[in-house]
Amino acid sequence: MAKLQAIRGMNDILPDQTPGWQYLEDTFRRVVQRHGYREIRFPVVEQTQLFKRSIGEITDIVEKEMYTFDDRNGDSLTLRPEGTAVCVRAADEFAAYVEGLMRLRKKEPGDDLISHLAAVEDGGERLSAQELIATCVLLLNAGHEASVNGLGNGLVAAMNHPDQMELLRSNPEGVSPTAIEEFLRYDSPLHLFERTARADTDIGGVTIREGQKIAALLGSANRDEAIFESPERFDITRNPNPHIGFGAGIHFCIGAPLARMEMSIAVPALLT
Repeated sequence: MAKLQAIRGMNDILPDQTPGWQYLEDTFRRVVQRHGYREIRFPVVEQTQLFKRSIGEITDIVEKEMYTFDDRNGDSLTLRPEGTAVCVRAADEFAAYVEGLMRLRKKEPGDDLISHLAAVEDGGERLSAQELIATCVLLLNAGHEASVNGLGNGLVAAMNHPDQMELLRSNPEGVSPTAIEEFLRYDSPLHLFERTARADTDIGGVTIREGQKIAALLGSANRDEAIFESPERFDITRNPNPHIGFGAGIHFCIGAPLARMEMSIAVPALLT
């Protein structure tokens, strides 16, 4: 539990030269300004690059290496017929790459996310090398994929609802906190997760045997009329908004704070 709390404490992991939020905001705004992201209708490939470059700066991974990360990440998610072998090879290569980066940061620490993750191993309950690699990979993916999908899906929804887009443009700083949660609810970054039963269990009168898999349809749950009033309505002022776009319980996405930070900064930055 101590390990999990250490990893989940994003403000403790992010560089402490400035508060975590301010550090990320400064980084994100610097990337936006440097690369000229000003128009909300920029292509999805540029949207991906925006988050990728930001993750690169936060982790101190140079841009060339971030493209290597993106290529390996893409291969690891491939659906091609030879996908299994490609996925295994890509995952192994990327894990080795991150491990090398971790070891380098332990010898030559900097003011970056990976250096702070590596430092967690030396204090209190130690993290193993595998735990450090897994956490780093998870945070890189969460801060990259979830942010891209959440922001992209949400902006598409907003553009398809002109009244909501007008409201968002009129007060991006004020509305973005609830708008981002509605982005995540209305069209979740990921709609389906598989879960494996560790023991025989009953769900809604159906017996799930040990080892069997079920599909958790997060997108469907986020349109549950028993939980949400007018669930099919896109409302960027919706509050409360108890969606499960990032999962729940022990499987709650460890990168959710990072993704929320990025989205909270991206919306005003792109609309101001």
